[in-house]
Amino acid sequence: MKKNNFILSVIIPCYNSEEFITQCLLSITEQTPADKVQIIIINDGSKDQSDGVIKDFLSSYNNQNIIYQYRSNAGVSAARNAGLDLAEGNYITFIDSDDLLRNNYWSVIEPLILSEQYDLIDFKYDRFYQNNNDEIKILSHPNSYQSTSEYNLAQTFKTSAWHVWTRVIKRELATAEYFEVGKRYEDMLYTPYLYLKAQKILHLDHSLYLYRDNPNSITRNIRAEDIQDISLSVKKMVRYIKETHQENDEQLKELTTYMIVNFIQEVRKMYKKIYGYYNYNDTTIEEIKEFLSYCDRKHISLRTYLRMRFPQVDRILSRLRYKRCKPSK
Repeated sequence: MKKNNFILSVIIPCYNSEEFITQCLLSITEQTPADKVQIIIINDGSKDQSDGVIKDFLSSYNNQNIIYQYRSNAGVSAARNAGLDLAEGNYITFIDSDDLLRNNYWSVIEPLILSEQYDLIDFKYDRFYQNNNDEIKILSHPNSYQSTSEYNLAQTFKTSAWHVWTRVIKRELATAEYFEVGKRYEDMLYTPYLYLKAQKILHLDHSLYLYRDNPNSITRNIRAEDIQDISLSVKKMVRYIKETHQENDEQLKELTTYMIVNFIQEVRKMYKKIYGYYNYNDTTIEEIKEFLSYCDRKHISLRTYLRMRFPQVDRILSRLRYKRCKPSK
């Protein structure tokens, strides 16, 4: 049973963020009322001084709306799941411990969640560098919002921008899904299903979140295992279609197609970054061929279709180009 009247719970997974966590917390506490917003910090076994920094912040912050929990390291998914279990707000959002909320975040979000019209609200974000904070330009609000019948679900799946921190989610919807522990691309396994289950969605066409450009981001430090993690997102979508008996649903097939096309694009980038060319292994080749059978042909370009239909050829041609361009020793 809810003990408080929080309308929003903000979940912050923290790992080795001693340098940034105070700034992150201030971006929340300086604009949100303590009686309306619950803040949940899950320290995922940080090895730096994050624990002390957080405790120092809490000692100077007298309100009782912050929950702080230190746990053994289990990854960001486990930390977020722990936050979901503690969340009491009518709505839930997430913020990474080195990022910031824009200073107009609450003034925009509060009336929308108070209306309780929407299951899911999404918005844009901007990247920033720590040394250039003063140069960030705040975008003006649009004159109108898109909602319900106007919301373009296909466009969301086309862009494949599944960052969970650019969403505010009704609690019942957020807690119906949990993050898969041990996967580095956890948002791809979580966020799409919020959209498939939401009844009313609101899109805000401006930025409310500041993402710190981090050279240690997983998108810049690709591992071979990441390819299998991304393929799980497609497998989960296929499983969802089968479990809900929606094999003949045209819209769902279109959305699945966009997810698979994005999978192909990401996998090609990963292989090229790791090996210098599209060095698909046998497992990836079989998955690509299988995934093609779930696609709606009219939503795939001819080039992408041929790459999926003949992944071995894509691999051979890519290797030949790589050898031709590789400087001789």
